[in-house]
Amino acid sequence: MISNKFISILFIAFISLGITAFAQPTNELDQKVVNHFNGKTVDKSTLVKWLNENTKTDLEYSRAVFAFLSTQINYNMAAFEQGINLNVTPEAVLKTGNSVCQGYANLFKALCDAKKIKCYVVTGHGEGLAARARAFDNHAWNCFQIDGKWYLAEATWAGFLYRQFGLSGIQGNTYNKFWMPNPANFVWEHLPNVPEFQLLDPVITIEDYKKGEKHVNELAAKAAHEPSLLMDIYLNETIGLEDHRRNLSLAERAYTFNPNNPMTYAFALLNNTVHKHETFRQKATKDNLDTCIAFEKEVLKGYEKSLELMEAVRPRDAVIEKAIDTNEFNIKSTRKYIADLQKMKEFYEKQAR
Repeated sequence: MISNKFISILFIAFISLGITAFAQPTNELDQKVVNHFNGKTVDKSTLVKWLNENTKTDLEYSRAVFAFLSTQINYNMAAFEQGINLNVTPEAVLKTGNSVCQGYANLFKALCDAKKIKCYVVTGHGEGLAARARAFDNHAWNCFQIDGKWYLAEATWAGFLYRQFGLSGIQGNTYNKFWMPNPANFVWEHLPNVPEFQLLDPVITIEDYKKGEKHVNELAAKAAHEPSLLMDIYLNETIGLEDHRRNLSLAERAYTFNPNNPMTYAFALLNNTVHKHETFRQKATKDNLDTCIAFEKEVLKGYEKSLELMEAVRPRDAVIEKAIDTNEFNIKSTRKYIADLQKMKEFYEKQAR
């Protein structure tokens, strides 16, 4: 997300982002996207069909997605400034034609998924505030793979430039700097929660960020501008996980990287635990009580750990307070169910004597 006070200085910030990795001409494709859609509402299936018919490679397809997002989706500044919780699903973004950064990133991923292009939604800190390493995320962008290599895309900020400069901006170098940017020149203003999404080796640590922009830029310039083999393996393996497990893996990695940011991990742990509880819970019978008790105890640990993390967050908003209430209810009901299962087990054991 981004606030009004940054809009007037965005152009200056854009200049520092480096040279794009996109080698082929893009003006014709960008122009085609703008001319065809021209602010029209479109559903996902129609959009995907057009993208497939008008691009030949995964690279062209993903670039057309980027151009569509940055030129056809408006940033909902009012929602951001007033704290309105928008529906940021891909379907909602297309229907309304506006969103905040999370919606841009979600739609970028959904359209990449439709083409079987590996893509992540990256959450972290933007607006040039990365050095603060705050406990709350304030921005989202994308990391995606083309021909076995990982790249970054920042459609939200590119959209601000397009709305300021029109087609001259979209066709200019500044606009392209948010498309496959040099990771070394991107990392100061875009600190991802998961360090692998820096696409730098070695990664810039939280302690490095605290030392300031000059220090970070010097380290980033010396780093390899692509992930190491281990990072690449992590990104490729994690993206293949079921949604809840993938989100939990990423959140746990983020918490390891920055323990001052427990909120993402706390919510991922809660969501994963609820999903596990609802999906794999067995109906208790005489023959499976030990299995059921062991399962409920593991679930209880998930709720308790999530609650512990949430209670450490300061300050708390209404969303966190509600999540704490949910966790407390789940813990109470799970403990009661475990006690009931143990009583049932004792009953059957007495009968067997």
